[in-house]
Amino acid sequence: MDVGYQNQSTALIIGGDNVRINGHGTGTFDANTDGADTIRSSHITFNNWTVYNGDDSLSMKAHSTDITIKNCKFHNGLGIAMGSIGHYNDQYETIERVTAENIEYVNTLHAFYIKTWTADQNGYPPNGGGGGLGFASGMKLTYLTTTCFRGAAFAISQRPRFSGAPGVGNCTNSEFQVRNMEIDGLYGDSKSARVASLQCSAVVPCTNITMVNVGLHLTNGTPAAQYLCGNIANPSRFNCTGTPCVGGSATGEC
Repeated sequence: MDVGYQNQSTALIIGGDNVRINGHGTGTFDANTDGADTIRSSHITFNNWTVYNGDDSLSMKAHSTDITIKNCKFHNGLGIAMGSIGHYNDQYETIERVTAENIEYVNTLHAFYIKTWTADQNGYPPNGGGGGLGFASGMKLTYLTTTCFRGAAFAISQRPRFSGAPGVGNCTNSEFQVRNMEIDGLYGDSKSARVASLQCSAVVPCTNITMVNVGLHLTNGTPAAQYLCGNIANPSRFNCTGTPCVGGSATGEC
């Protein structure tokens, strides 16, 4: 059955096991809308989706496991997101085994980004929070193409900052770890020279981060070659060229 959409804050809220969604519907999205979010869900497949929006193209949240994204095309949004996660003080949450294959991006901010909360609690969800525990692991993206990224292709921010949230928070003290992420194959052009901006926690650094077969260039033909790293332990198949901006962000970079 085709799925149609109304212009609301959330088009779909998906939960459950062994769910497959083929994208054949039509409709319009408000700019500040995710394509779809998963939470406490496993064995979800997104196949053949085309999303026009202004927020996360797709977002995997707490306890999303075994998620497959394939043959999709994303326009104008922020890209595929992990999180935000770690909102809730002392709560243990995970994201595990997320794969994306054969994805096309048009004018998105990122291809893929991760946003976790700090160890400090500043206010309460939805716009505030923090102090959560856990990890995101087993994320693999292959065969990605792009027309005109607006920011770093890949980003990690461990200090989300949303409108109306109190306090500032420590940008590098998150106790939520990012590990086992692999990017294999990204080609196309970008407005940004940053291939990656990885602002990880000093308490639990990012580990086992691999990027290989990246052919990203600026619209003038110059290679995009910046890999900005903060608290990355033993990066694989790429060399860090500098440090990222350290600060709060709702979209993966300061």
